[in-house]
Amino acid sequence: GDDERAMQLAGYALARQRQSGYAWAAADSHFIMARVAERRGDIAGAASSARECLELAGDHRDPTSISAILDQIARLASECGFGDAAAKLLGAATQIEQRLGFMTGAEREASSEVVRGHLGKDHFDAAFVAGQALTIEQAITEALELARRVELAERTPEQ
Repeated sequence: GDDERAMQLAGYALARQRQSGYAWAAADSHFIMARVAERRGDIAGAASSARECLELAGDHRDPTSISAILDQIARLASECGFGDAAAKLLGAATQIEQRLGFMTGAEREASSEVVRGHLGKDHFDAAFVAGQALTIEQAITEALELARRVELAERTPEQ
């Protein structure tokens, strides 16, 4: 799609949502901005928007949004060389969705395959299982810290 137009519209929507105090919808605007920034290769910008999205989604206790943004932060973290933390977040996101009765989607599977490829199966599986043991509050806390680290990191050379 048209990334420039998507960013403009999401920015406009975000401004309106802030004016009207509609924080839940503002989380969606940040999510869109994070996805577009990621597509553009702006990892720091994507991590910043993802962090803001997660802060709002966490405040509203929206597990569907939380699991989706954990997945995105995991992808961004993997691109910056934080594979263990990425696998742990993928485990947490999967656990949240399983509690809701959702099936793991193709995007999560793709993210998991990339991280598994970087870490190796056994290493990935151990971190993933550790993530599944996290409470939603713990997962949010870890993801927010990881997003801050990604914002500050440079992409790894092989990426």
